[in-house]
Amino acid sequence: MHNNKFSGKLPDALKSLKNLQFLYLDNNELSGNLFDLLRHTPEITEVMSKNNYFSGTIPIEVAKLSLLRYVDISNNYFNGMIPQELKQLSLLSFLNLANNDFRGHIPTGIGLLSNLGKFSFPLLSHLKLYEYEYNKVTSTYFVFSLI
Repeated sequence: MHNNKFSGKLPDALKSLKNLQFLYLDNNELSGNLFDLLRHTPEITEVMSKNNYFSGTIPIEVAKLSLLRYVDISNNYFNGMIPQELKQLSLLSFLNLANNDFRGHIPTGIGLLSNLGKFSFPLLSHLKLYEYEYNKVTSTYFVFSLI
């Protein structure tokens, strides 16, 4: 469903897709709280929802989505704190949270996710891609350069 100029909120009927593994909604004009849908999809492994109008916070229940490997929710209107519970997503290999309105600290322990991609922070060489740019997050545990 990506690249279609779909607009509005996601239909509640999508919550019944309990075996949904891949959700590609990027480059549309969708709005609402994406995580209201995701909490009903325990088998989800990939979420591509960049370049939309999604908003709200990332709930602590995100840790229940233990099969998540790829998350790109960049260029939306998510806000609030980035939950500590993200560090429980041990299969996560790609995480892009850029261009939202997150605030606070980067949670401790995220740097220990051994599958997380391309190096972006100087002191965490096992990371490959980890974008937090254009947010208002800080860290008291390591210094990093914004991409």
